[in-house]
Amino acid sequence: MTNPKITSKIFLCVFIVLITFSVPIMAQRPLATFKSTVKASGVLLDSVKITVIDNTAVIAEGITKKDGKFKFSSFYNKTVTVEFEKPGYLKQIIRISTYIPPRIIADDMSMVYVVEMLPLPANNADLHFDKPTEEIFLDTTQGKFVFNSEYKAKIKEEFDALKKSLSGGVTTN
Repeated sequence: MTNPKITSKIFLCVFIVLITFSVPIMAQRPLATFKSTVKASGVLLDSVKITVIDNTAVIAEGITKKDGKFKFSSFYNKTVTVEFEKPGYLKQIIRISTYIPPRIIADDMSMVYVVEMLPLPANNADLHFDKPTEEIFLDTTQGKFVFNSEYKAKIKEEFDALKKSLSGGVTTN
């Protein structure tokens, strides 16, 4: 005859072991592949340093080749920052949120996007604008990643105001 106390303890131990090993595996399942193409004035741009940061930890980095391409994968429920840097161009920063409701999660959640690098004016080569220039998030109504157009419009206004103040009130686009 089996002892109910021993049986329940064994069951509890097995349950704890299963939960302990399955939760980290599920939590670290790659979410998506983000594929970027870097251009300047419509031309593919090579030698762009790209850094992907999760909080303060660098999780991926690389340099674009002649095709201007770079890709990385992220995990669910993260906000990562992707920085694009090349001398003579304004540093582009894109914030990507991978927070996804469980009902939306699919095996292939990916996004292809183009980053347009902005050449720095010769007289403002030290111009810094360290705010994210773009935001990407999951649009749950469409079930895909999209750019936040409202955020982009707000940032464009701020950047244009900065350029205007640095040029003494005269702007050139």
